[in-house]
Amino acid sequence: MIDKFILPRNCTYTEHDWKIFASFWHPVIFVNDIPDDKPARAKLLDQDLALFRTTQGVTVAKDVCAHRGTPLTLGKVENDRLVCMYHGFQYDCTGKCVFVPSMGENGRIPARLKLKTYKSVERYGIIWVCLSDDEPLRPLPEWPLLDDKEFGSIYYLPNLDFDCSCTRLIENFCDNAHFGFVHEGTFGNKAGSVVPPLEVVETDDTLCYEMDYVECRRKLGDPEVNGYTNVNYVKHLTYPFAVDLKVTDKETGSETHYYNIDSPVSTKKTRGFIIAQTNADYFTEAELIEYELAINMEDKPFVEGQRPEESPLNIGDEVHVPADIFAVRFRRALREKFGIQAKEYIT
Repeated sequence: MIDKFILPRNCTYTEHDWKIFASFWHPVIFVNDIPDDKPARAKLLDQDLALFRTTQGVTVAKDVCAHRGTPLTLGKVENDRLVCMYHGFQYDCTGKCVFVPSMGENGRIPARLKLKTYKSVERYGIIWVCLSDDEPLRPLPEWPLLDDKEFGSIYYLPNLDFDCSCTRLIENFCDNAHFGFVHEGTFGNKAGSVVPPLEVVETDDTLCYEMDYVECRRKLGDPEVNGYTNVNYVKHLTYPFAVDLKVTDKETGSETHYYNIDSPVSTKKTRGFIIAQTNADYFTEAELIEYELAINMEDKPFVEGQRPEESPLNIGDEVHVPADIFAVRFRRALREKFGIQAKEYIT
């Protein structure tokens, strides 16, 4: 059961689709963004969350005190307990209430005084959450290179928030036909706008394809092209919204990965998590982060302007061309593999 199937307040999903998405792992916060002395706030699938750190690790709870419904994120963490600052109730790492000030040290605390907590795991410097009480539909993405300290440098980009759905944002990240138009200020090459036939390889958990491309080398703020680079892209999606983009420089052999994981805040809001990993030595950390953020800002007005915000999963609702094969396969998988129906969303 999922919290007795009670949807979050003002939920933008249908009950049917919310239950499906709630059964996946989703990223909600970078581990380093959780302070030691107070809970951190996050939102997933319209559900407000409180994340707090104890000596036992990170606990993820519904952001509601079990006593009077006050947001837990107004509280603090003290003596290895989460303290609700409305009446001072204290909760341990399991969400159990262990002290009520108005009852004193010997008070008999009602068993029902327990927070609603969720499954969570720390992986790749991120806290992942599954809102379902059942087993997750799919495993976390397997990215062993992030555990290889010898490969190269790892950089964590600031969170990026978009006023669009996860499906639109993932499709944009895995689309190559827009490069020469949207990314004229960064790497896009309009002369390379023809997308070759793509072979999308599908497993039960993933979609993957590769493509060669000629990137333009530009300095930010400088429209002049400084050179061209032959690269190979491999884009590997783990359902529902996690993509490992491997970019190989075919001239130097250097390799850069952009791990792009999108988190569904609601049907119309998405929080993006990006981890970059590279063994290239021709840019600094600051330069890589600045460039990647600039690329995302080029995408932002286009993905936020799409209507409907959620990708229509009925393939006939939009017109497709051969370059859209990944999006078509992605939409079919969401609908046929997992049963998600785009027309059930509230608009």
